[in-house]
Amino acid sequence: MSRTLSKSECNYPTVEKEAASIIEAVRKWGHYLYSRLFTLTDQRSLAFMFDQRNHGKIKNSKIQAWRAELGMFAYEVKHRSGKENVATDALSRVCSVAGRPSSLKGLHELLGHPGITRLWHFVRSKNLPFPLEEVRQTCLNCHTCSVLKPHFYRPTQEHLVKETSAWERLSVDFKGPTVTSPRGNRFLFVVVDEYIRFPFAFACKDTSASSVVKCLSTLFSLFGFPS
Repeated sequence: MSRTLSKSECNYPTVEKEAASIIEAVRKWGHYLYSRLFTLTDQRSLAFMFDQRNHGKIKNSKIQAWRAELGMFAYEVKHRSGKENVATDALSRVCSVAGRPSSLKGLHELLGHPGITRLWHFVRSKNLPFPLEEVRQTCLNCHTCSVLKPHFYRPTQEHLVKETSAWERLSVDFKGPTVTSPRGNRFLFVVVDEYIRFPFAFACKDTSASSVVKCLSTLFSLFGFPS
């Protein structure tokens, strides 16, 4: 992955630019790094800033905020000297598509007709020379995808009924998985009353229907509703 620096980021000192690249990468690939130990390698000053043992020695507010953002991950910082920090060779960047069809249509069929997002992710991960527009047109013009694509019912009246009092309409959803608590809870079941806009949150071990019934029964019993 790569991106250009914004106008304000161009004014950052070198250390903050290096730190910003780490934060950008963790934000991009956080779903792969979560709950796994990974290694950050960079210049010596940045390794000192992100080292957990130097928590009270960093006075830069921007670095402190980035350190707090990395707090939910398990990582270790190792300094890589300049002679070892060489540029990536050309052979390691060559896409490994030997034996695969050279056309995007053939690749789309070989992968089992993935959608636009998944096919584009595969093309980018393998550094294939196909633009996004060609990926989009390949998926849209595929007869198999058009036949197997699910068609969802769309009601004519899409607006919700306006609530006039509390407990007339509730919005519920799960949040997670988050960091596992000592009791083994990894999810939050959130209930929002659309009239008073007040949220209720319950810690759950899973997202099963029994957990939903248990949380709603607990909520209703608190306000005297019959179970």
